[in-house]
Amino acid sequence: MASVARARRTRFPTAARRSLAISCSYLGGRVHTLRHGDTFDIGPLEFHVYGEKHATIHRDFAEFDNVGFLVDGVFHPGDALTVPEEDVRTLLAPAGAPWVKLAEVVDYVREVGPGEVFLVHDAVLSPPALSAHAQILSSLVGGPHGPAVRTWSAGDKVGLSQAAGSSSQAVPRT
Repeated sequence: MASVARARRTRFPTAARRSLAISCSYLGGRVHTLRHGDTFDIGPLEFHVYGEKHATIHRDFAEFDNVGFLVDGVFHPGDALTVPEEDVRTLLAPAGAPWVKLAEVVDYVREVGPGEVFLVHDAVLSPPALSAHAQILSSLVGGPHGPAVRTWSAGDKVGLSQAAGSSSQAVPRT
């Protein structure tokens, strides 16, 4: 595999969740395990790591590793509903996934208390279902004193400066 050969040649360390770091042992210790509470820098951005495990899909499904990242006030929880210990200006909240229901997302957004919400994990939803999720979430957590709830489409770009008050570059939706 070309990517394995390229990874072996690089001199740069890599960070990954525990299960991935273990599977990359062939890189000779250059992959560092990320754990809840870790911080690291990439260029001018400081990443804060939150969480340890993926949200439960079903009790018969094995538990596995997952981490979320808070960067410049923007939090992506990964595949879990981890509540960071810091203020969140922009929350990338799951809209639909095999492991989450909308009632949990409402409670999660209320607990995190962000300034705005962008819905992610929405590929399993049809456009009308995503619209319904956004409307329901907006009605239950939005309003004049709650966060704005937004959706975005493939190809849309949201500047972190727009989302989080920073001077970072735009992040494309993929």
